[in-house]
Amino acid sequence: MRKVFAKISFSLSILATLWLFFGLFKIVPFMVKIHGETDLRAHASLAVFFLACATWGFWKDDH
Repeated sequence: MRKVFAKISFSLSILATLWLFFGLFKIVPFMVKIHGETDLRAHASLAVFFLACATWGFWKDDH
């Protein structure tokens, strides 16, 4: 189950990163809004969040 979660999170992080790059070049609009933050930082935070979730899913389970 963790591997499935990790694969989905990693796919979403790639999508968020591509959206970030396309948003930088004004190809697509930035959609994520965080109060008090710039649109660029909000989208970058979204990609980092999904990468952190994917890292947890792929982390070696020693138990």
